Order: sequence, then structure tokens, then C-alpha cells
Amino acid sequence: MKEFREDKTYGQLLKPLQVIFPQWLEDVRFYDIRPNLHSAEPWKIVSIEDVPQQQPESSDCGVFMLMFTCT
Repeated sequence: MKEFREDKTYGQLLKPLQVIFPQWLEDVRFYDIRPNLHSAEPWKIVSIEDVPQQQPESSDCGVFMLMFTCT
């Protein structure tokens, strides 16, 4: 949600995902299928502007997160 994105602490809150997501992709052997996407560089947390916003209390945040994780 936009309010969260504008919070200066979001980078710290999302920092563990920089480790978890690449490790998970390694564990499920995703990089065996798409080796060109594997990188030794750490993932960056980037705030993306101009994306559709979910409605508060809608419980669909997972869908929004997945749609824009690898944008």
C-alpha cells in the first residue's frame, strides 16, 4: 500500500526478503530452468511508483506483491 511504501522504515522491514527470495528460488531449482536470471549481486529493494493500489482491509496484498516483485 502507498502508505507503507512512503514509510522510511520499509527498507529495513523488507531486508530479510533480499535473502529469502533468492534462496527460495535456489531451493526450488528455479535457476536450473532460468540460469540467466541467477545473479551473485544482492537483490535491491525498489519502491515502484504508479502501480494499482489495493483497498484497505481487502486481504489481497499477496497478489499485489507478487505482481510487482520482479518488475
